[in-house]
Amino acid sequence: MARRFLVIASALLLALGVLTPVMLVSGGVAMADATGWKQANKDGFGVKANNTAFLMLVYADNLYASTLNPEGPQLWQYDGTAWKNVDVGTFGALGSVMASMAIFNDQIFIGTYNASTGCQVWRLSGTSTLTKVNEDGFGDANNTGATSMTVYNGKLYVGTTQPEYGTGGEVWCTSGEGDAPFSDWQQVNDDGFGNAANTGAVSMAVYGNLCVGTRNKNGSQVWRYDGKSWASANLNGFGEKANTGATSMLVLGGGLFVGTENSAGCQVWLFNGSTWTREASKGFDDKNNTGAMSMTLFKGDLYVGTRNQSTGCEVWKFGGGAPVPPTPPPVLPTSFYFAEGYTGQNFQEYLCIGNAGSSDATAAVVYMFPDGNTQEAVYQVPANSRFTVDVNATVGPNKEVSIAVISDAKNLVAERPMYFNYNGVWTGGSDAVGAVAPSLKWYFAEGTTIAGFDEYITVQNPGLNEAHLLFHYMIEGVGEAVFSEVVRPHSRATFNAANHVGTGENISLFLESDQYVVAERPMYFDYRGLRVNDWTGGHCVVGATAPAKTWYLAEGTTRAGFEEWLCIQNPGDEELAVDADYMVGAGQGGPVHKTYKVPAKQRLTVSVNLEVGAEKDVSVKLSSGSAFLAERPLYFDYHSAWTGGSDVIGALAPATDWFFAEGYTGNNFAEWLSVQNPGTANANLTVTYYPKSGKAFARTWMVPPGTRTTIPVNQDAGPNLEISARIHSDQPVICERPMYFNFQGWTGGHDVVGYVPARD
Repeated sequence: MARRFLVIASALLLALGVLTPVMLVSGGVAMADATGWKQANKDGFGVKANNTAFLMLVYADNLYASTLNPEGPQLWQYDGTAWKNVDVGTFGALGSVMASMAIFNDQIFIGTYNASTGCQVWRLSGTSTLTKVNEDGFGDANNTGATSMTVYNGKLYVGTTQPEYGTGGEVWCTSGEGDAPFSDWQQVNDDGFGNAANTGAVSMAVYGNLCVGTRNKNGSQVWRYDGKSWASANLNGFGEKANTGATSMLVLGGGLFVGTENSAGCQVWLFNGSTWTREASKGFDDKNNTGAMSMTLFKGDLYVGTRNQSTGCEVWKFGGGAPVPPTPPPVLPTSFYFAEGYTGQNFQEYLCIGNAGSSDATAAVVYMFPDGNTQEAVYQVPANSRFTVDVNATVGPNKEVSIAVISDAKNLVAERPMYFNYNGVWTGGSDAVGAVAPSLKWYFAEGTTIAGFDEYITVQNPGLNEAHLLFHYMIEGVGEAVFSEVVRPHSRATFNAANHVGTGENISLFLESDQYVVAERPMYFDYRGLRVNDWTGGHCVVGATAPAKTWYLAEGTTRAGFEEWLCIQNPGDEELAVDADYMVGAGQGGPVHKTYKVPAKQRLTVSVNLEVGAEKDVSVKLSSGSAFLAERPLYFDYHSAWTGGSDVIGALAPATDWFFAEGYTGNNFAEWLSVQNPGTANANLTVTYYPKSGKAFARTWMVPPGTRTTIPVNQDAGPNLEISARIHSDQPVICERPMYFNFQGWTGGHDVVGYVPARD
């Protein structure tokens, strides 16, 4: 996101750190009245005339608060320890009050108050050139303030305020086409949302849909817009007529926070998608705090700026006090989380979103960084298609980044492919389907710190509180070793396994957290293996949230140039026996049965090549009377040209539907679908491909019982396609999608188990 420090007409303006309110989508928040809230400034910053903290902005690890003051606005800077006044001069052509800001098409837009001719919207080009991009007041001088602004579905939205004698606040949008003033501004609501008492559209956020808060003397309202129609989202005034303005908004912790105006003391309310709860006592226990006028996120804490005309404005933060007990994440139609991600030199990251629905879908995406800062984007995913985001281009270079994807639409799936030249010597790629929710527990069966392997654990904490972690390593031939770590709120952290257990160990991991987090395990390697190979690459998996008694792995081969392994984790207190039923390709022989003993709190490694023999395409079902975890790392020299490796955690059960977001059949890419049929009847498949063009098409296949079939997607779908794929079977099956590639000279492969979509 663009963040620039600007001087305009001797005025210091700051690009908002999160210009459309931050959307962090972890577990919900349960704050008791006043608990966890702490005042972060002196009243009025020591100047009583600073009566309102009107806008709060984040830039370069500092929080800035702009104030309303009869003698002229002031700007205060906060580094997390102390505030200092920053000389702002005057706002020149912008007028006396800057009411709203947003970034749209990589440029800063500023909305103002203008009581004479109507509000104005200004576009800033470079560091000093201002261009007015609307007709004053959008053609109505009663639109005196452009009091809210955000970006939704690729358009810039502006909310206006009118006097009480006006027709009501308006919401305008533009796609930004044409010269300034923009030629396509259009009003998208009825004046006042059909009620003239809604005198202003005074706050905006994107919470799945566009949300707009109003000012209304009979009780403020919150409205939601899906791009076509508006729907009310609250009782007037949240059930209290005295809440006359929904003056600030922030999407955080899986919910929509709304600050209010109230003559008896402002309030903060939280919407979880279905119900509202009050999350701060009236006026933060001071009735003179009559408005919660601004909200932002700074260093992992929620900050609220107030209006206080008695002793001066106050800034309150939530965080650093008693920790909020973890609560289960909300159930959303679509949510995917990715802990791992990197845009540094020799790394290329993408986000792929597949839409198997017949309608266009809006996906809201939050990028989270180790310093607690975030970046938000909203993408339109066309019906029956696949959409690709270049993460490097979106967030910029040299970023460690986690991702959260949410949508109100069903029929979506998200994956994160990455390609790399690790340390300039090991080329490869990895891919993962996102976790559908954060969890308190994560399990990984594979892991090693032997020579030629670098293992990391990346942990995404999308919540409001610091997450305290316990790493329970289960070391093959040794037992359990435990280490503790911390991850900041709204952040991601990376841990090197060798720094915990040392080198030379084969390990599994049980990761335990006191807050809801997401965990992945990227690994990079120069694999030697059974035949002293020299195969470089990497793989990555999202952990499992619980062990189970049965696991299925559809992909696998012992053909020349492939070495396959099973890693079995026993997190229990007693030794367990695991039965392995190997199923091979048609005509390659019968099934193979083996039993393995795994000691308590340890992991076992099995060579599939040695177990079933050479030249087999192999799937496996693993089962035990006690819960365990299974992964399948696979290393290869594909066609004696592309070396690398892939890894997946097994599927829990067969299903009739599987969905993959990623897929590519261009030059130097080979895509496959591996389908395991563990049943006793033929499985008849319909494979529907969703290309970037949106013109979906289908193919049919049959998989005999007790076997596995491999579908060559390059031939089945055709060449040069960016595609998602959804498989429907009349019998329950297991599906994976291995891919092999030469990406700009980086050779390797990756594989994922498909996502099982919810039934329509």
